[in-house]
Amino acid sequence: AGGHAQAREVAAHLASVGRIDMIIVSPYLRTLQTAQPLAHATGLPLCVDFAVAESHQRPAALPPLDTRLPYFPEIDTSYSPLMASVAVDGTGVEPRIEHLRRLLFLSQALQRPPFRGKTVVVVTHAASVALIAALRGSDLLGAGQLAACGVAKLVVGAHGRAD
Repeated sequence: AGGHAQAREVAAHLASVGRIDMIIVSPYLRTLQTAQPLAHATGLPLCVDFAVAESHQRPAALPPLDTRLPYFPEIDTSYSPLMASVAVDGTGVEPRIEHLRRLLFLSQALQRPPFRGKTVVVVTHAASVALIAALRGSDLLGAGQLAACGVAKLVVGAHGRAD
């Protein structure tokens, strides 16, 4: 119950501080649960994307997206994800190097249409946020609290580096 309350508090905060154009969320349950109150507060759909999922994942362990719709009707089934799945090793787990490659890809993709010039909330895990910030050259001390239900603000300037 505490995590749900934190998610509602974060959603209320984010909805009150400015325009949000899009919500991209990891396909994992706890991130969907964290993002759902923000979808309610903003009226925006949840765009599920493996590109923002945590490291060392096992995508075959996830239920199909359509089976989650009764619990998360906010999911945008028309969204075309940057990554519909991830590369896995022989045990079905994403290797660490693939996680780093994926986050580098994501940090670059967020600079191109349809994301360029938009305020995109990415709901993922703190370690992934920290890696994206590092890849973008962000000052991690100024980015925010990288913790459970923490909020990190990463702004990319015209020069393509984090401000």
